[in-house]
Amino acid sequence: MALNKLALKTALLNLFNSMSSDADNATFAQGLATALMNYVNSASVSTSDAGTIPAGVFAGSGSGNITCSMTGCKQKILDVCNAMNDEEEPKDNDYFAEGLGEAIEELADSAVIVTDVTGNTQVGSASVYTEGIARGSGLTISTSDLVSKLKDCFSDMWNNRGADPNTGNDDFATVLSDEVHKVFTTNGTVSTSGILNLEGSSGSGKLS
Repeated sequence: MALNKLALKTALLNLFNSMSSDADNATFAQGLATALMNYVNSASVSTSDAGTIPAGVFAGSGSGNITCSMTGCKQKILDVCNAMNDEEEPKDNDYFAEGLGEAIEELADSAVIVTDVTGNTQVGSASVYTEGIARGSGLTISTSDLVSKLKDCFSDMWNNRGADPNTGNDDFATVLSDEVHKVFTTNGTVSTSGILNLEGSSGSGKLS
């Protein structure tokens, strides 16, 4: 499988268009966190792996998958939405953009990566084919550009608030899906460590 920006946009737009005036924050948080989690969990992981393992000096590559939990992401979105609706001190759209960035970071932090690794180990003068498993936790990402683009998007939506609301929903879904895709494919990095016969090796790579 691979990260599918169009599928993410479709899921987001369906969510935004389904939110009626009496929809609650919990429904929105659940829907948004689910869409983001499903997107990230569809990724393929590729790594370059190397290190000194019990048998010798290893070099190879890994491929695998990622599993994220939406629990922290959903809670962060819910907290941000509730703060936006606070009657005494409501937060603004910039706060919402920053909160979404933090929610996506929560999702990345929850990641569990497993790769199947193959390569060769130098054992004395012989190069021996070797295979095994590597694991990792958490993704390194940056959401600063995403937050900036969301702030611009929300500003435009506010300035055009008298227009068709579906237009704003489409703009929000487009910007969020574009920027989330960049976060995980351009800025996102994966780190793994070999286990069992590959203990001592480490891997680094990307999502696609």
